[in-house]
Order: sequence, then structure tokens, then C-alpha cells
Amino acid sequence: MPTPAINVWLALSDKFEHHSIVEPLAEGKDILAGKHGNTLVPKMIGELMRYVYTGNEIDGKAATYFWDRVALHHSFTTGGHGRNEYFGRPDKLNAMIEGRTCETCNVYNMIKMSRTLFSLQPEIRYADFHERALFNHILGSIDPTDGWTCYMVPVGQGAEREYEPNMLDGGFTCCVGSGMESHALHGYGLYYESPDKLWVNIYAPSTAKWDSEGVNLAMDTDFRKANGRR
Repeated sequence: MPTPAINVWLALSDKFEHHSIVEPLAEGKDILAGKHGNTLVPKMIGELMRYVYTGNEIDGKAATYFWDRVALHHSFTTGGHGRNEYFGRPDKLNAMIEGRTCETCNVYNMIKMSRTLFSLQPEIRYADFHERALFNHILGSIDPTDGWTCYMVPVGQGAEREYEPNMLDGGFTCCVGSGMESHALHGYGLYYESPDKLWVNIYAPSTAKWDSEGVNLAMDTDFRKANGRR
């Protein structure tokens, strides 16, 4: 049960809950078309955290259904979703590739949601999406010459990446902020632990120290070189 201190914040969160979004999703209704992507993803991260702390069935159903629809029915193969920041119709992505697609903040937040969901229920679909979005979008969103990150990593023929220019030129969007954090989190979610098991979530050159079992693990792989991007 939540502690009294947590109850105060839960009560406050009730006042901000977007019932017209949460309730249809909890009922299994895909109402995403035409709605702003990175307005909804953080809201549903909030619903997921309410579920973590309370076990509230509506919160859990809304969050998991939302993730399922976005990851499996609204996302491109890169792990990004949306055109001009907005969701389109599910499973109808071919009409969305002409234009600005796949805002980086959306992918940053979907990976965050995927990590939490995997920690609750270690299913391969959460790990697969994390890997796909990390390798194809996040790692491709940074300019290796100067470190600027992408507002969008678009898909489509002849599409160009929108690297942010110097902030003095008016190029400092939300995706620069989340981009800075994204590239500090490459190692977050590579491994998970349960009382009797160490989960290897993503194959990447890394080390893990499993203190509870006294295990030190080092991984070296040519996975991305051998197989290319997925």
C-alpha cells in the first residue's frame, strides 16, 4: 500500500488525470489518430507509474494498451512514430512518410516506458522495441561531428535529418534537451535483475556487476557490425 506521503501525491495526480484519454484506452479503444504524440506519451508514463504504486487496474490497462498500440501499430520500423508530431491512423503508415516524421522526444519517452514495462513483466516485445528504437533512432539522432541532436529522424525517400543548429539561431527545441539525456542513457536497461536471474536485454559492449550474486559480467559483441541496423 502507498505510504501517507505518497497518498498526497496520488491525490494530486487525480486532479490532472485526463479521463477522456485514459478511459477509452483502458477499454481497448485506439483513439490516437490526430492527437499530439509527445503530449500523450508522458501522460501514459504517468498512468504507468500510478499503476506501479497502486496496482490500479484502469491505470495499468490504459498504459499497457497505449504502449501496445503505439509500438506495434503506429510506429515505423525505426521505432519512431507520428508525422508533424501527431499520430495518424493505426497500421496506415504509408501515407505518412511524406513530411516530417518521428520526433525524437517521442522515442525517448517510449523507451522510458518500455524499460518500466519490461521491469514489471519481462516480455520480449518490450526488449525488442527498446533495441529497435535505440539502435535505429536514438543512435542515429546525434551528429558525430559536433554533438547536435535531431528534432526528428524522419523516414521516407529523400528525407533529411533535422540536426539542431546553434541555440542562438533559435534551434534549441525540446528534442535537444531529451537528446542530451538520451545519449547519457545508452547503458540504461541493458541488464535487469530478479532474485534468481540476470536478464540481458540488449547486446552491446558493456559490463555488469550483479552484487547480490557476486557475479561480474563482461560482454563484447559485433552485433551491429555483423547484422546492420534493424
